[in-house]
Amino acid sequence: MTAEVPASLTGYWPALNDYEIVRQLAAHRGVSSYLALRPSGLGVERQVLLKVCQATLQFGFSSAKELSDESRLGLRLDHPGLLSVIDYGRDEGCTFQVREWVDGISLRRLLEQTWAKGQFPIIAALQLGEQLCSVLCYLHQLSVPPWAPAGLIHHGVVPSNVIVSAQGEARLGNLFQVQPRGTQLTSYQGASEDPEFGTARAFIAPELQAGAGSEPATDIFALGTLLYEAVVGPEALSGDVSSDWQRQRDDREVLRRLEAAPLPPRLTELLIRSMASSPNERFNSAEEMRLELIALLDEQQDQAGVGELRRLVQLQLQAE
Repeated sequence: MTAEVPASLTGYWPALNDYEIVRQLAAHRGVSSYLALRPSGLGVERQVLLKVCQATLQFGFSSAKELSDESRLGLRLDHPGLLSVIDYGRDEGCTFQVREWVDGISLRRLLEQTWAKGQFPIIAALQLGEQLCSVLCYLHQLSVPPWAPAGLIHHGVVPSNVIVSAQGEARLGNLFQVQPRGTQLTSYQGASEDPEFGTARAFIAPELQAGAGSEPATDIFALGTLLYEAVVGPEALSGDVSSDWQRQRDDREVLRRLEAAPLPPRLTELLIRSMASSPNERFNSAEEMRLELIALLDEQQDQAGVGELRRLVQLQLQAE
């Protein structure tokens, strides 16, 4: 298998020995992740996330292809709310990807740790939602002909795919799930059956489960569910809170919990609308939802949402 070299890298092949391994972070489906150092100008070393896949018969070379596909797409995307891909290549029989290193914590872990001590602040959830809406606006409006002329859908807006930096900035990852608008669930179901790569069942929009193609409203549904879980708490969705994939959804229970939660009425309305069963009843676009979140932030008369996110993340990083 030969990795395709992006036009911007023609004539340049990165090598694994260009990077110094600091420690291994995880290993899954033939892909190992490492914190590594990458030399740069004037001898300065930069921390990066290095993902290495050695294709084997056990995984049918699928993991290597997924990593290559994700890398090629990542090099074309440019938004501060996405985990950016710096480089990729093939060396010593391995396919590898180099991503920026973000000093932060996954939203799944941040929620769990915050819930263990109290409630996730509404102002932090609103700021989180506004940032993620900005990412979705970018993807939904991006034309990548001929593959995705009508825009991209993320398909994986779940807490385990979000990293919140020590500066309070939300970054959406797992670019393997990004697919053209109109993609059906079966087109990426193979990966979604895996907890690390997958879209959680509770976050999958009803129209996808019914066999329809994805639309911007698909991601809006998932983001609404994410914000609902953040502000309502660990019992918001049934199932094991340690794994997005195992969480289930009961629409009647969702409405009951929303009615019982001490939330601003306008926020309750936003969550109900974004999680509506019919895509036609949701926000018309991620930009429309973003503007409503900004209005809610103004209504709270508190612009410290990023500061609150930063405080929560730094508390958890200090505790580790």
